[in-house]
Amino acid sequence: MLLIDSLKVTQDTTVSIKPVLPQLSAADTFVLSPQSIQAIIKATHDGPSPTDWIQAGAAVVGVLAAIIGSWYAIKAYRHTVDQQQGQITDQQKQLDTLAQIAQGLTNQINHNKEQRRLNIRPNLIMVNEAEFMGDGIQVLITLENSGDTIAGIKIYSSDGLNYKQDTDSPVMHKKDRKLFMGRRKDSNERIDQIRLIIHYMDKDQNEYVQQVYGSFNNGVTYTTPQLVGHNTDWQNLSSERKKKYGTREQEVAAFLDGSYNQDS
Repeated sequence: MLLIDSLKVTQDTTVSIKPVLPQLSAADTFVLSPQSIQAIIKATHDGPSPTDWIQAGAAVVGVLAAIIGSWYAIKAYRHTVDQQQGQITDQQKQLDTLAQIAQGLTNQINHNKEQRRLNIRPNLIMVNEAEFMGDGIQVLITLENSGDTIAGIKIYSSDGLNYKQDTDSPVMHKKDRKLFMGRRKDSNERIDQIRLIIHYMDKDQNEYVQQVYGSFNNGVTYTTPQLVGHNTDWQNLSSERKKKYGTREQEVAAFLDGSYNQDS
């Protein structure tokens, strides 16, 4: 009010306002015209003008519009993110479903392969007990194939006996029989132990081993077919069977000396 009262009294005079408006430091005194003084008085006594209200209202509306726009932008962004996340989740579910289907098909294929292998698996059984001839210097063993066709049958022994077959055919169909005759190679001594390895393949070239073993005093028995691999294993350098034994003969030797271990 000191400034206003001074302005009223000295409208036509030079007024020093430096102490009142310290921010005006560029000069010590200012010369104010009557029109300027009246404008200051009006601005001091009057309230906000309509223009001020309009400008203020526009500013408020602008702020509100910005807020609302931001809210919608955030909402749209979240909606887009939710959609993308939903799509990712749906795609992952589809991938999981496809993986389950693929695994199911793989299991079915393996099951079918194993079922076929079992269906075509040969199986040698002893028709009668082993017969020892000539006070035990010769043994006769008759085996019958109760399973499917045998291809490529071979015999190996570690009992010092020389074995002969009544037929040279490497094939045995179902119900076919084969007689194995064994005796010592260089003497007529009685046979103490029998250890015979019979190796053969089925139609699909799966390889099996059966063992016939026993003695003159305790009788002779045999094992069921043991799957040892596939014929192509020996041509595959990365095959575990090839790495472990090298050749079929070395694998059979491991059977004969008891060191064979399929899982090692």
